[in-house]
Amino acid sequence: MRIVIQESDSDEPRNRANSVRNGFPHYKSDLPQELHFAYNFQHELSEQNDVIFKDNRIFVPQTLREQYLSVVHNAHQGIQSCVRKARKSFYWPGMANDIKKYVSACETCCSTISAQPKTKMIHRQLPELPFSEVAVDFMHVGKDLYLVLVDIFSKYIELRKLPSNSTADQVIRVLKTIFYTHGLPQKLYSDNGPPFTSTTFLKFLESISCTPVTSSPLYSQSNGQVERAIQTAKSLITKARKDNRDEGLAILEYNTTDKESTSAPSTMLMGRYLRTNIPIHNDLLRPNYSTSAHSDKLNEQQQRSSQQYSKSTKAAPSFVLKQPVWIKIAHRHWEKAIVTVIHPHDSYTVCTNDNRTFRRNVKWLRPRISSNSNTFCPELDIDIEDSVDTVAAEQNSAAKASPHSSPSPILNPPVDKSKIVTRSGRSVKKPEKLNL
Repeated sequence: MRIVIQESDSDEPRNRANSVRNGFPHYKSDLPQELHFAYNFQHELSEQNDVIFKDNRIFVPQTLREQYLSVVHNAHQGIQSCVRKARKSFYWPGMANDIKKYVSACETCCSTISAQPKTKMIHRQLPELPFSEVAVDFMHVGKDLYLVLVDIFSKYIELRKLPSNSTADQVIRVLKTIFYTHGLPQKLYSDNGPPFTSTTFLKFLESISCTPVTSSPLYSQSNGQVERAIQTAKSLITKARKDNRDEGLAILEYNTTDKESTSAPSTMLMGRYLRTNIPIHNDLLRPNYSTSAHSDKLNEQQQRSSQQYSKSTKAAPSFVLKQPVWIKIAHRHWEKAIVTVIHPHDSYTVCTNDNRTFRRNVKWLRPRISSNSNTFCPELDIDIEDSVDTVAAEQNSAAKASPHSSPSPILNPPVDKSKIVTRSGRSVKKPEKLNL
């Protein structure tokens, strides 16, 4: 009040006070320029000791407003607090805007301001292809360190455990196992941690044509996709440890669970559900593409490869039980043996003269012809019936494991023991001897 009175000793404020005391003219143009703003509420103005009041608030002239702003903000309160306090005592046109500018420019307040308020969320453009853009970060669960990778498109989570003092080379080795499974991404989002900004890591990304994108330091929200994945993975692992369950199965269950508005991450990434401990129909495990057409193409390819390979090969010999054979033990070293067990796919178990047992493919076996008429080896005490039962049990178990595959024959057809056939297929006729 004293400041206003001192300023009112000049002629200009006294002229304004006289205008208010004597009444406003009929026309606004007849008023002094500094009182044009008050023409519409002239009945609310009053004068006392050459000081103008609007209702019960002091009208502060232009020359004193900077001083009054300092008085209002002497406690360094916020903008709204200063405005509310000033409106109880003072008035001038645009007072609230002037207070806002004054408080915003206060160096003391700016140097001690609290954290910035939340800003609007900026959505990153969703990639068009699965696993084309991924985000990575580290996660601590207790004393364990994990590397978390999430696919931006499908939200599929990959989790790998790391040593506590992991280096860029160790992180690269882990990422290679993931990339070589799902493919090489085009972009990799990460924070500015030492492994992700090291020269070694950047060279690795350059070698696979992957663009690194780092978030702002101390602003993890900019990499919010992986932060949300870490929150989910940490919750699953903590609960799995509490129940003594497998951590990997917990992550698998997440990747195979449908979301509220989208399919399961595994379906969006691989085109199919992944099998878990929960019973599920086989139709739900089939990929989206036609498996029958895929199988036909694979069969055709295998047949062409087999025919091409077989052009320079010979038909594999077949053996019967107790048939004498030669078995290759080492380079240019063949030993005598007899067939004891016949397995599917040209595989045989043989027993040598010193009772050593080997299982070999026909590549390592060739027929052995005895010098006398008895081509078998009765000196080896082997239960052939048990061997036949063993082969039948193997083939039955194989048939159960693959119900759609055609059963293989248990034994090769018997051969005439009186006939001897050479490797080239020529029959050898034994000479008739005199029975004296």
